[in-house]
Amino acid sequence: MNTDGFRETTIRVDGIEQTIRTERTSTVKRLEADHTKAVKAALVARRTEVLSDIFGPDEAARKAKAALFTPACNYVDARKGFPKAPAGKAVPDYLVEVAPGHYATAEAAESMGADELFEEVLPGLRVCRYADGKRWTLRLAGTATEEKPEGTHLGPLFKSRDRARRVAFDELSGFDWTRSVDELRADEVAGATVRFIKWREHVASKPSDAWAKAQLREAEAALKDFQDTVSSVC
Repeated sequence: MNTDGFRETTIRVDGIEQTIRTERTSTVKRLEADHTKAVKAALVARRTEVLSDIFGPDEAARKAKAALFTPACNYVDARKGFPKAPAGKAVPDYLVEVAPGHYATAEAAESMGADELFEEVLPGLRVCRYADGKRWTLRLAGTATEEKPEGTHLGPLFKSRDRARRVAFDELSGFDWTRSVDELRADEVAGATVRFIKWREHVASKPSDAWAKAQLREAEAALKDFQDTVSSVC
C-alpha cells in the first residue's frame, strides 16, 4: 500500500488504543512533521485524561508533557550514538578494553564472547586485560560482586598475556586459587609470592623507580623468610 499520501500510527495508553492518521497536504517532509506533532499531541491528551483525576487538569497536562518530552529513563537515541567521554578522563579500573577505545566490566566483556580477553591459566585463576588496555593481570574467577564487578585481581601487572601466563605456570601453580579470598589472604606464602612478583614486574617496566626497587628488596626478603620457615617445618 502506498503511504506517501498519509501517515498512520496506533498508540495505546493504559489499555486504550487510538489511531492517529495524518493526510498529506504538501511535501512528504511536512507530512512527517505534522504526523509526529499529531501523535505527540494525542499522547499528551490521553495521558492528561488519565492523570486529571489525581492532579487536576493543569498539573496533569504538565506531567504528561514532561513524561513525553523528557523521559525519566534518560534514554540515549541510538541514531546519535553514545555521548563522547571527556577527553583525558581516566578509564575506571573495573573496566577492560573490549575493542580499541571501547570498555566494559570484566563480566560483561566475558558475556559478550570476548574469549581472547580471558584465559583460565590455572584452576580459579584467569589472565585478563587490565583497565588501561595495554597491560594484563591475573584475576580470581567467581569473585565479582555488585560493589566490585571486575572481581579480585592479584596485583601484579604484566606487559603481555604471555608473560602473565608464564609467571602463573612457573611461580603460582603450587597454590590453590579456587579457595575463597579470605583463605588466600590468610596464606602468607602465597601473599608474599604475589607481592614479590608485583614489585619485580613493576621494576622491570620502570627501572628508574628507586622506591619500587626498595619495595622489591623488602618483598624478596620477606618471601625468602617465609620459604625458609616452611622448609624448616617440613
